[in-house]
Amino acid sequence: MEIKGTAVKSTQEFVKENYPDRFDEWISSFPETVKTFFNIGILAGNWYPLKEAVIIPTQKAGELFYDGNIKKAAFDIGKDSAIRALKGVYKIFVRIASVDFVLKRIKSIFSTYYSTGKFDMTFRSDNKVVFVATGFTEDEKLIFDRIAGWIEGIFVVISNKPFSVTYTCPEANDNYLSAEFTALWK
Repeated sequence: MEIKGTAVKSTQEFVKENYPDRFDEWISSFPETVKTFFNIGILAGNWYPLKEAVIIPTQKAGELFYDGNIKKAAFDIGKDSAIRALKGVYKIFVRIASVDFVLKRIKSIFSTYYSTGKFDMTFRSDNKVVFVATGFTEDEKLIFDRIAGWIEGIFVVISNKPFSVTYTCPEANDNYLSAEFTALWK
């Protein structure tokens, strides 16, 4: 699986903004193969291997800044990524967007960030939506926490209603994992 450089850059920007004095320590904690991406410079339009460009840097952020809670680090980075995108590049999109408008387009937004895999809405009611993400390997499953945070970040920007996002434990299907995300609001 590959991920778009914009998502890789959002991880880097999150650490730079929230832990500026420890940014170099974070980069130094990477294996050499991962350091190479960050030392050369991440290009927003390029594709990068998910594990090396996002999973490992997120694990290191969790170890260094979240007392080892890598799931919380992934969630917070995902949430921050969505908020940055919706207040930056997609600002005009959000101005005209209703919750329904955005929900109908999440699948296409997802496909701009991930080279393979699928993200489908499987249920929608007045106060609940369910998505399923598929196509990730066991060593990429931390991405599900990032996706949950990303979904929450979208709701932070487009909705003034209280909500929560949860996901089921990933399940293997043909050597790939899938997860079901549920967003509830009042």
